[in-house]
Amino acid sequence: LLLNPPGYKKVEILSRTLNGLDIRYLEKYPIKGQSCVDMRSDRHSLLVRLGQRGGLCEPRFKPDEPTPRDRHDVGFFNWIPAEEQVWCFSDNAQFLRDLQISFDENALKSILGDDYDHSRLSEPRLLVYEPRVRDCAKLLADMLVQDEPCDQLFGESITMALLALIFDSAKKSPARAPANGLLPWQLRLAKDYLEDNFNRNVGLEEVAKLTGLSRSWFARGFRGSTGVAPYAFILQIRVRKAKELLLDPKTPIATIATLVGFADQSHFTKIFRRYAGATPREWREIWKS
Repeated sequence: LLLNPPGYKKVEILSRTLNGLDIRYLEKYPIKGQSCVDMRSDRHSLLVRLGQRGGLCEPRFKPDEPTPRDRHDVGFFNWIPAEEQVWCFSDNAQFLRDLQISFDENALKSILGDDYDHSRLSEPRLLVYEPRVRDCAKLLADMLVQDEPCDQLFGESITMALLALIFDSAKKSPARAPANGLLPWQLRLAKDYLEDNFNRNVGLEEVAKLTGLSRSWFARGFRGSTGVAPYAFILQIRVRKAKELLLDPKTPIATIATLVGFADQSHFTKIFRRYAGATPREWREIWKS
């Protein structure tokens, strides 16, 4: 999508909807000289600055009052509540690269479950540097730019982690300690369900419901019990199943990719190499010899 909004020569947008959230990767080309754009929206908005070239570009509460800051690099985020007036001031910036997430309050309640706290929505926060938020935003941006087949579980996990980090960083009281792990029966149900459904696009909520937990608490507890996120766990299952199928030299690799739940052979090869240390073809040759 290509737009030409006020204050910019052009804005290129890639978008996707996950978890009821509108996720946008934006490449912006501001007009030459100074501009000040109203970023107010009827939805809550999170914007992470991933890249910038030339000049100055920063969020401001008032167009003529710079926001206090002690660093000018990228990687910060802005939290802008619905209907809050925040300005984007630009002075000869040439290029901006942002990840933006927009959503309503009901979507956030659904995602965070017991972690949800309305009071943390009310105050805008500008120029906040949190490396983990930046890293999650980069993963989502790469997902949109590469336009590769994406498991729903992966996208949901990243967006949930990112929003949980935003909320954790806004807490005015000590954070509630995360659970050490799932109860034995919860872990058994979750693992069995992922084993039985490894080859389809499993959603985080459907697994969490089995345990009686919100998506947030389930994901935290699952990692505490297994050491890996639910998405990584299901990828490990897929790779293990793929190894079994690769032992039959008559089965095409593209067919195996589909059987274990990947949309195409390219994505399958990338994930298999990450976990097995070799491509499917290389792994098959090793076991033939």
